[in-house]
Parts: sequence; C-alpha cells; structure tokens
Amino acid sequence: MGSLHAIEAYARALSFQLKKGDILLFNGEMGTGKTTFIRALSRYLGVQNEVTSPTFTTVHVYQASLPLYHLDLYRVERLEDLFTLDIELYFQKTDALVLIEWAEKLEDLTPKNYLSLSFSYALKPDERILEVLPVGDTYTPRFQKQTL
Repeated sequence: MGSLHAIEAYARALSFQLKKGDILLFNGEMGTGKTTFIRALSRYLGVQNEVTSPTFTTVHVYQASLPLYHLDLYRVERLEDLFTLDIELYFQKTDALVLIEWAEKLEDLTPKNYLSLSFSYALKPDERILEVLPVGDTYTPRFQKQTL
C-alpha cells in the first residue's frame, strides 16, 4: 500500500525511464488514481497544459519531452468502437508515449508489449495500491514487477 505521495514519487521516477514508443496501460475502478497519476507523470515529462481525462473526446495529445497520447476508453462499449478509434495505430506510435486508461476494454486488442499499471483502493482513504507489471520482451528487461 502506498500513500498518494509515494505513488506520485513513483510517477516521477518512471518519467526518467520512459522512452518514445512506450505504451502504458492503466486499469482500476473509478477514482483510484489513474488520471491523477497520468497528470503527475505528464508534469514530470514537461507537459505545460492542464492534463484532464479525455473521457468524452477519447484522445488528448500533449507536447512535452515525449509527445503524449492520452486515451480514455471508459465510454467504449463494444470492441467495434475500438476499431472506429483506430486503436491499433496508437500501438505503432514510435515517436510518442501512449497512455491508455480503462485498458481492460482492449480485450483481444491488447498489445503484446506494454507496462501495466493497476490501481485499487487501500484501507485508508489517502492510500492506494499500485501494481506495476511489465509485459513482453520490450518491458521485462527495463521494469520490475512491484506493488506500491
């Protein structure tokens, strides 16, 4: 279990490890801290604009040391919606960082290589559990499985 401060510190540390082409998939219930983490991570990467969840627009693009594509799949109801969004094109972005909230909705379209960040509630209101899991050959050498 980690305090919100510890999780933000992890966002800072992670910002130094990321590189162009990285895909981060975020899972967790509403209010567990996905967007808050992305906001902190974006700030450490140099995003000057206010980072908000693209729940209604689905995709926000931010310029920073690494260009960021921030997708929110909360409103996706069917797998066909992901095809309309051309979701697989985002997995081919080699010049940017791709962050996807509600990634569990990707189902069979989940890429083979990504960094999974799963958020859940802890017992105390100011704490969250963050599970980090590298998936695939691209991420397992660079990141460790850990729970904060």
